[in-house]
Amino acid sequence: MAQIDSLRTEEKFKKTEVGEIPVDWGAMRLSEIGEIITGSTPSTKNRDYYNGKYMFVTPFDMGDFKYVTKTAIMLSEAGMSVSKSLPRNTVMVTCIASIGKIAMASAKCCTNQQINSVICQKSTDSHFVYYVMQTKINTLKALAGQTAVPIVKKSLFSNIPIPLPSLSEQKKITEILSTVDQAVEKSNEIIEKTKKLKKGLIQELLTRGIGHKKFKKTEIGEIPVEWGAMRLSEIGEIVTGSTPSTKNRDYYSGKYMFVTPFDMGDFKHVTKTAIMLSEEGMNVSRRLPRDTVMVTCIASIGKIAMASAKCCTNQQINSIICNKKTDPHFVYYTMQTKINTLKALAGQTAVPIVKKSLFSSVPIPLPSLPEQKKIAEILSIVDEEIEEAITQKEKLENIKKGLMQVLLTGKVRVRVGL
Repeated sequence: MAQIDSLRTEEKFKKTEVGEIPVDWGAMRLSEIGEIITGSTPSTKNRDYYNGKYMFVTPFDMGDFKYVTKTAIMLSEAGMSVSKSLPRNTVMVTCIASIGKIAMASAKCCTNQQINSVICQKSTDSHFVYYVMQTKINTLKALAGQTAVPIVKKSLFSNIPIPLPSLSEQKKITEILSTVDQAVEKSNEIIEKTKKLKKGLIQELLTRGIGHKKFKKTEIGEIPVEWGAMRLSEIGEIVTGSTPSTKNRDYYSGKYMFVTPFDMGDFKHVTKTAIMLSEEGMNVSRRLPRDTVMVTCIASIGKIAMASAKCCTNQQINSIICNKKTDPHFVYYTMQTKINTLKALAGQTAVPIVKKSLFSSVPIPLPSLPEQKKIAEILSIVDEEIEEAITQKEKLENIKKGLMQVLLTGKVRVRVGL
């Protein structure tokens, strides 16, 4: 990685269509720095085109990693011959429906028609283009427009201008950003491996328990003979949230969290919310104590979290205030095994909904309170590792974002030849 002392602040800029850039940089359109390819799908009626050794990239295959290394669909040599082959390090950008996913090809491959690709000339570093395109997501979305199926046509995509320093400076910039990317990807790998570990532990602990030898069949499957099976309404109070009138400003901008599905993500506890309630707002809604288990039951079915402090929720969320015989952390983990059950109860309606009566009747396994606490303690340790890795990843992504803002605009220059 380039050393800190090889960086300097730029002082001389010029105005261009891509904004202010250093006077010795250029601005070129994507069509001028490489060949633009729009993907195509080989006929699915011809089986000979598929199940081969070549990747067929769709937006589904483009995620958190820089390189696409595996795809859900593979092409044969025959399939490659009727599509448009892309070499390793091609920059791929989604331009239909899911606008602005960006990745690079790890090997020779093809893409479907949702993706426009840039095969860079030798005078342009493809990694540099990959990072520049990450700064163009809003541009792509604006070009796509507000149509039912957003699309960035090849002609518009080809015309996007990007800043372009010398090839040697491009390579120095990508060396720095790639180092941060590698650290981000390592965090991603840790997160995925730990999530798999957690999934396995949940499956084992919530069906076999700790140290049990004898099992019985119940409506929720086989569980230890010492365990019971109870409905959610039997292990605590079920509360459906409500939204205080938005016409009354006195209800809002206070110190209490107002939880919506938007606030429920990768972390076990909700610690902050986009909307806050006042004391008055709390009084007209339903207060929930710390460690209440919250489950989304309208639209985005099956998000699960716990309250980190006294709060309220909107009507999309059913909450469980556990009684003293039930550990809320155990219920939190048990509900993670019930997502498919909830989705089935919601049905295939335009706006899926699990009514409170159905939610209340969901059965769960219930060991003794001490065993509940032991199981929850084991899973909580794994959750802490996942959350620590996610936090580290977010820090690295913020570092990368800051570096991109200064390196890809030339505000901070990398000395070449070092």
